[in-house]
Amino acid sequence: MKRLYRLGLSGILGLALGASAAIVAAPAEAATVTCQPGTAAPTDSFPGTTVVADNFESGTLSPYSPVTQGTGTAAVSSTMAHDGACSAYLHATIDAGSVSNMSVPLPSGATHAYAAGWFNITTAGVAGNDVPYFRFFSGATRIMDIFRYNSTSNFVLRVTAPDGTFSYTTMVGTVALNSWHHIAMDVTANGSATAAQVWFDDKSVFSSSTLNISATSVSSVMLGSEHPTQQADIYVDDLIVKNESASASYSFTDVTSSYPFYKEITWAADAGITTGWVMPDKTRQFRPLESISREAMAAFIYRYMGSPAYTPPATPKFADYPTNSPYYKEVSWLADQGITTGYNDGPNGAPTFHPQGTVNRDTMAAFIYRLNGSPAVTVSSNFNDVPANYPFYKEITWLANNKITTGWALSNGTSEFRPGIAVARDATAAFLYRTNAIYPRP
Repeated sequence: MKRLYRLGLSGILGLALGASAAIVAAPAEAATVTCQPGTAAPTDSFPGTTVVADNFESGTLSPYSPVTQGTGTAAVSSTMAHDGACSAYLHATIDAGSVSNMSVPLPSGATHAYAAGWFNITTAGVAGNDVPYFRFFSGATRIMDIFRYNSTSNFVLRVTAPDGTFSYTTMVGTVALNSWHHIAMDVTANGSATAAQVWFDDKSVFSSSTLNISATSVSSVMLGSEHPTQQADIYVDDLIVKNESASASYSFTDVTSSYPFYKEITWAADAGITTGWVMPDKTRQFRPLESISREAMAAFIYRYMGSPAYTPPATPKFADYPTNSPYYKEVSWLADQGITTGYNDGPNGAPTFHPQGTVNRDTMAAFIYRLNGSPAVTVSSNFNDVPANYPFYKEITWLANNKITTGWALSNGTSEFRPGIAVARDATAAFLYRTNAIYPRP
């Protein structure tokens, strides 16, 4: 089970500079290595453009930006390997100033990065510190990383909040030394709606699309010690790093090219409005027939508008949606824009949002109508289930007049809008796609 906790500076963030050397530093690797050049590079089915696919049989670290200081070592080793004859070797000691890491730079504008590799930690460090696997950076800011915590042997995710504080999630209870483990992590940087998924030995151990960070891009992935006195001996093999830009298409296994809303869903993915769900086999699903919740609809609309710069209020606008809610920023923005007013059913008549409530077709019409400035409506509705006194008559009529909806044609020549039906995710993509045709998104 996952466990979320915070530790003080005297705990996991401490460098234990004054600690005695409980573990003797390992000897440096031999300078001469015997590898197997020409061995086929590792492959991975995860979507994206491959930045690095390396089994280290070339005998060099040329694709990377290695950094060593003091007694740190970054090299190719033939001491052990997961496959073949060689692996990367990162060695740092408890000596002051000892650092050893290597980074994979990503193309400019990357919003989505995936990293996977086989790791064998043979020597850990002092208590109160950690041995890193992958660290994801946006510029000079480490936005999140995964590591083995020395004091407990836990496998831990650390996320950096916009204010610089950290949150920690334990994903695996014990990671043994001197054994190979397949570690993978996928990050889509999107501010307060950042998504991440982590796999340990090919099992998903963490997944969230509501992490809150300051970044909207990923610039590099680091392996090894980031700062001095982060002692470890780490062997890495079959390393793969991939990325996708904000305009990259996602391929959803449950939305084939013959699906009725294939074009609209693909457009929504290209526009950064949705990323879907990453499955254990690293494919993606869109889940087109699932009903969309009110908070998810707020996130879709906010992203549709280009995720505008916005600082949410310190005091919640809705009694049932506190500041630590998954889409607090997006819902607050929606309210500030007058797109939603919520419900007056909170304590003493305070407004509520009902975040998990479904979005019906009439409410969707109201959201889109208000999003586009609540234009004047001079025509009449053609839907026999939307009379002139219907609460959202004007909004639904505007939607139909602009061909954002056609409703259902009946055998008697009339049509229905079916305002009380919940909106599915595929229909949400279609509504936004058609809206964009007449009111292009920013």
